[in-house]
Amino acid sequence: MSTTLHHGTARRSPAHTAAAVLNLAVSLLGVALSLPILPQGAAATEQAGDQPPFFIIILSLVLGTVGVVSSYGVWRGQRWGVVLTIVVNALSLLSGIPGVVFGPTTFLVVVSVIGCLLNVAIIYLLLRRRAAVIADGPVG
Repeated sequence: MSTTLHHGTARRSPAHTAAAVLNLAVSLLGVALSLPILPQGAAATEQAGDQPPFFIIILSLVLGTVGVVSSYGVWRGQRWGVVLTIVVNALSLLSGIPGVVFGPTTFLVVVSVIGCLLNVAIIYLLLRRRAAVIADGPVG
């Protein structure tokens, strides 16, 4: 695991610390971008043509909210937080790929590309430490 006890306190690996902070920022941004669109409703959002489908707005809000919770788990060095963060970012990545290809505006395409890259980076940071530990083998 990425935490070790040091005089009664848990220490995170730098990769997990970066992943927790980055995931929190991405999650809060997802919630912040989704909330203003939500009151418009599905019909108005679909009719506007310059916004993602309403389902993606709802999904972004839900994944952002769960992402905040998962960031806390990673920050605290909890295994459930790491697993939940990987799942949230994998789902965000899958939901963002269509925006890269079919985004209705240049802004949404750019946001989708950046979001997908951040999702991949967060997953990489969380899995990188484990790969290094497995490659080095047990100590002692």
